[in-house]
Amino acid sequence: MTNESKKHHYLPQSILRRFSIDSKKKQIYVFDKQTEKSYTSSILNSGSEKDYNTVLTDREEFNLEFLFQKIDSLYAEITKKIIEQGSFQNFEADDFASLAAVTVNQLRRTNLERSTLDYVDREIYNTIEKVISESKSNHQNGHEKLNPEEIKAFSIMNAFDIEEEIYLLLKMGIYLIKNETKIPFIISDTPVVFDNNFEYGGLGIFEKGIEIYFPISPQFMVSFCCPTILNKLQLQADFGILDDDAAQILRAVQEVYPLVLNNEEHVKYYNSLQILQSYRFVYGNTDNSSLVKAIILDNPKIKFNQTTVTLGEMGKGPPPNKNLPMGDLLIIFGNKDHNMLPVKIITQSQGRIEFKCEKSFLLAVILNDVPYERAEWHCNQSLRWAVGKPEINIIDQASDLYELTYADKRMLQIFELIRNEKKKNEEGFKQSGLRRFLNFIKTIKIYLFNKKTL
Repeated sequence: MTNESKKHHYLPQSILRRFSIDSKKKQIYVFDKQTEKSYTSSILNSGSEKDYNTVLTDREEFNLEFLFQKIDSLYAEITKKIIEQGSFQNFEADDFASLAAVTVNQLRRTNLERSTLDYVDREIYNTIEKVISESKSNHQNGHEKLNPEEIKAFSIMNAFDIEEEIYLLLKMGIYLIKNETKIPFIISDTPVVFDNNFEYGGLGIFEKGIEIYFPISPQFMVSFCCPTILNKLQLQADFGILDDDAAQILRAVQEVYPLVLNNEEHVKYYNSLQILQSYRFVYGNTDNSSLVKAIILDNPKIKFNQTTVTLGEMGKGPPPNKNLPMGDLLIIFGNKDHNMLPVKIITQSQGRIEFKCEKSFLLAVILNDVPYERAEWHCNQSLRWAVGKPEINIIDQASDLYELTYADKRMLQIFELIRNEKKKNEEGFKQSGLRRFLNFIKTIKIYLFNKKTL
């Protein structure tokens, strides 16, 4: 192992060289968000850490940097091809698969992904500890916290367990963005970033309405967009109401020519995503101190990004979504699209919502976009109810009255079991809480796995 490299890159040098400040491609501008200092650094020392991919066990040290050699070569090859061609026009299916693979691998190998894994593991452990403490139980916490070397090993494995994500990206709209402004694209230690323009949309590769951006040079950036976005754009195009910016995106996806940016504000927005979603370092071929400092001033928490997710307190719902309008809203995720429908809730039970909604084009689209994946009811910006694989039934069309319920009627039977259990409790049903809970779970299992007909 003495001849193996100790300096391991989480951001390949082939990409960093394209953002270099000198003709020899050896230097780059770096901004450290934690210290708020800007400086020049060698490409060799940027986007890297000593022994970043070395795992220590009780018996041996494993340098796993070699696992990234092949993907890094593919990284350099595919991005070079994109930049030299300036479009996806001559791309084959294998080229797009290679692009998806290096994108997901880059997403998974960063410090932010590693620290997110550590955060989730600690939160699970602490939650279990809290439950045991509050119940005054003698049980031991069955979840052992991962040590730093285990976190490292899991994160390395996650960087290659990416088949599902690759398949998902290949189903998206893929297009190239060409920057023709005087402001270059920048890159960060977390270069694959997310955006979602839907009020209810989340930031993650599996989220509906997601847009993914990956700058590969100061002039070019690869973009992936959720198929539902393309569906909405095509629908607007069919009705002749598509604006020019959206029309360019649709054209770029369909004709594999780049979307040309001439608006500096658009470039600044894309660069802001790199800053907001980075772990610590921002890189570029120019000094971006003023932009980064301005964004930190408005968003001081981003100086110490530690996780891409936030786990809520057990037993409590998610915090209010301030992006949503007030009132009752049904968000329906259908077979091809997703939409937010303003409604008036009439009645609500554990397995059913009755609501009023005036006839509209949006309602017609929703009713025809079956089968549904899931539905959510939000009231005054807070999630109140969610259901997977639901159905919408017309109760009285003349009165604009509808119901949203489970498509699988067995779920309604389970809720009936729950109601009966609560009723027994109210009548003074005497058993220990643990035994009553176990008996109830046993009843549901018997129902789910043995009952063949309703």
